[in-house]
Amino acid sequence: MPKARPAPGGVRAGRRKALSLPPAFSSAALVIRIAPRDVGLFRFLLEGRDNLGLFTVLDSRAALLKLLFSPHQTADMRAALAEMAELVPFAVEEWPAPRGAGRGHPAA
Repeated sequence: MPKARPAPGGVRAGRRKALSLPPAFSSAALVIRIAPRDVGLFRFLLEGRDNLGLFTVLDSRAALLKLLFSPHQTADMRAALAEMAELVPFAVEEWPAPRGAGRGHPAA
């Protein structure tokens, strides 16, 4: 079987160049509100973005997710979320949420 030839310039086609950013001292975070049945699709779409971020479930019944990502990639994450929202409906909120928000209480 013949070896695959590298693309011009020696870089394989389809691969992004590794980012060279200073270390972040903390993660950026957003809250995602999504239908419980769509959490698996959201995970699949996020993983398809080269693991741009990861999430943890804050409330499984309400499908409330905390999305963590590098603060250096905030613009990339927001763009990815905008594209993902075309396929699966969800709401994005800032983290930390205002006091009392999300629990049926008006924001303070």
